[in-house]
Amino acid sequence: MSPFALNTRPVPGLCWSERFAVRAYETDQEGRLSVLSLCHFLQEAAANHARELGVGLDVLNGRNLTWMLSRLRLAVKRLPAAGAHLTVHTWPSGRDRLFALRDFVVQTDDGDRFAAADSAWLVIDQKRRRPVRIEPFLEPLSSAAGEPVLEKPIPRLPTPGAGHEARRFCVRYRDLDGNRHVNNVTYVEWVLEGFDPGFVGNRTLERLEVEYLAEALAGETVRCTNAPLEETPGHYVHGIFREGDGRELARARTKWS
Repeated sequence: MSPFALNTRPVPGLCWSERFAVRAYETDQEGRLSVLSLCHFLQEAAANHARELGVGLDVLNGRNLTWMLSRLRLAVKRLPAAGAHLTVHTWPSGRDRLFALRDFVVQTDDGDRFAAADSAWLVIDQKRRRPVRIEPFLEPLSSAAGEPVLEKPIPRLPTPGAGHEARRFCVRYRDLDGNRHVNNVTYVEWVLEGFDPGFVGNRTLERLEVEYLAEALAGETVRCTNAPLEETPGHYVHGIFREGDGRELARARTKWS
């Protein structure tokens, strides 16, 4: 997995830039911006840009449609401390069949580009809970914007095994979003919670890849498995399954240093 492109420049006019302050409650036990907060910043910037382009949830919901994140890849060099200010730059980066693609670069006020991400999104029929063709909605996003921040195409993740560890979580009210299912950031939280706190506190997450496969709903119990890749030290694979029927809800891969 290659590092992200530090010299990436999106096409002018298609980039959205949004500034955030890192508040104390958005940091981890080391006082750094948490990975969860960073993911929330990416989601917020993407939603605001979609609205600015005329394809936000306010427009799609009127047609009984919604956006759903299908895949996310995040690369991190470091995480800033509480009190820092950062800017998320994001832009549409093309399409792949039913997927609308979006890239991100995140930098501090001094210009240090410390994180990058790419993502694939689906337009979902809210009644049928199935994807629809995206062409009618992507006229404002028709041009790919600059060179990719991570290697393309976004690969499918391998099927996770049983895992060496498994933890169970109950879907809480706070885990739900406007689509009335578990928000994509909560899946990242479950992946991280699958590790012992000492492991996370003594290491840095360099890479996160998540593939979202099915919905989790209020009151359900999920099981998150966690297994190291022995052939590549520092790499782990993760699976998230619904307890009731064993349905695979998401799979992930992480890289730590």
